[in-house]
Amino acid sequence: VLRYVFDCIQMAVNDWGYKVLKLDFLYAACLQGNGKYDITMSRAEAMHLALQTLRAAAGPDTFIIGCGCPVGPAIGYVNANRISADTGPTWYPDFPLPWWDNQTLPSLRAMVRNSITRSCMGHRFWHNDPDCILLGDTTRLTDVEVISAATVIGMTGGMLLLSDDLSKLSNERLRIGTRIHPITGVTATPLDLHSTSE
Repeated sequence: VLRYVFDCIQMAVNDWGYKVLKLDFLYAACLQGNGKYDITMSRAEAMHLALQTLRAAAGPDTFIIGCGCPVGPAIGYVNANRISADTGPTWYPDFPLPWWDNQTLPSLRAMVRNSITRSCMGHRFWHNDPDCILLGDTTRLTDVEVISAATVIGMTGGMLLLSDDLSKLSNERLRIGTRIHPITGVTATPLDLHSTSE
């Protein structure tokens, strides 16, 4: 498996010319019972080996965005890391799943919560990836909810990813997007909300 992953990443970088790789579902490398070839290896060690292999294959000049990746093992291997649950077109999860799983399902509420609590990792370990902002009218998000998402994304000091066709946005929603683009040339630096006295 490691050889296959190594070869695939090298193909994407060397043969296809990709300079940025967004690698999702990375936690799968350390799932319980994932069939590790070495059963003496802990799940943390398996995750470390997977990330080490990805970085070695991509090389130092490839920008790797980790997604769905355990936070601790990602340090030193990724250039950016998702700091939130997946965003979604609704405030609360819209899936018919048990109530106890609502904390990690795609929703704007989960994205906002995780982005706020993990924003202090930006510029310390990697560039923050708070997930994309959904500005389109195809969601069931209110203007207030979209403004809340934009505010949190801007305050993470991280990446700004748009998922909408900008030509189809209303003027009001487009204005929200333009307000979080750093017009001053200075990136926000989030405080560590857990230990700073300022």
